[in-house]
Amino acid sequence: MTGKEILQKLMKMNDVSYEEMAERLGYSSKSMIYRMMNNNNSMNMKLKTFLSWLDALDTEIVIQPFNSDNEFVLDGISEED
Repeated sequence: MTGKEILQKLMKMNDVSYEEMAERLGYSSKSMIYRMMNNNNSMNMKLKTFLSWLDALDTEIVIQPFNSDNEFVLDGISEED
């Protein structure tokens, strides 16, 4: 699944339009959302940017190693601070 597909599904699940997403992220227009999502299917989006988009959609990235019950939340916040 691409970043674009994930974002589109999350936006649809949360009934968030391109205009509302732009507003949540502080962008001036929905065209910026459209361009970023269509730039290589959002696969070149910086991780920090992707995390901020997920945060705007009240979601997070959870990493779980194969064959393990351990989980790690990728939120950009250091556990050492």
